[in-house]
Amino acid sequence: MMERADPLTLRTLADATMQRTAEEMQGILQALAARLDPFPNFAGMTTLQAVEVDPEGFIPKERGCVVLCQDAEFYELALKLVPPVGEFADGMDQVDELKQLEMPPHEYIPYAYAAIRELARLLHGRSPRA
Repeated sequence: MMERADPLTLRTLADATMQRTAEEMQGILQALAARLDPFPNFAGMTTLQAVEVDPEGFIPKERGCVVLCQDAEFYELALKLVPPVGEFADGMDQVDELKQLEMPPHEYIPYAYAAIRELARLLHGRSPRA
């Protein structure tokens, strides 16, 4: 049946499959993120709870550090150094800026899969051993 289907129909079917897969993976991420309490601190920082997500072999050049936060959403993280203000200030302060990412399914799925694997690993490490 599919071998005789119109190519545009098949593409529409593939697009719908990708969308459904992305939505299902988002549900899995939400379930895992809700169970990860407390959510880990990012790189030892106490001001940001997030998990870095690195989909091996799939990192668009224009995208920086991607993290998953407690809300099970992906964000691009930018860490900026801010010079001290005033005569009594010393050292540099660090400010983290999060920009929520909107990704089409073909980009979302590799990030979601990498995040699911990492959250499952973290949860498994917390579970009591029998």
